[in-house]
Amino acid sequence: MPDKALGLNHQTIGELEGGGMAYAIDKALGELMIDCQRRPGLSKPRKLTLTVTITPNANTLDDGGQGLKGVEVKADVKTAFPSRASSGEYLNVTQSADVNGEPQVEATFAVTPLLRAGSN
Repeated sequence: MPDKALGLNHQTIGELEGGGMAYAIDKALGELMIDCQRRPGLSKPRKLTLTVTITPNANTLDDGGQGLKGVEVKADVKTAFPSRASSGEYLNVTQSADVNGEPQVEATFAVTPLLRAGSN
């Protein structure tokens, strides 16, 4: 005897895409938790948004009316993290002129950054 067909509900959303949505939701939750672990002092919220879209597929009934043949179900998982921002740093300003005599203003580091690309 076959198992009863699964109905779409909050417990079965993960079964979409052959179980792929459960993986996507779990992966997104894991990414949010890792960000919390890496930046525990940043108290801004991390967000997971699950959007489920259901579109009806109508068929024509014998009496000419519309009936529901089925539905197309799509799920979309999005995450939102607080921005990664620096705390601010003072840079020196140098002024010069280019070969055409046009003024140029440039911000320069007072000390060479420790983690500059190619410095290691």
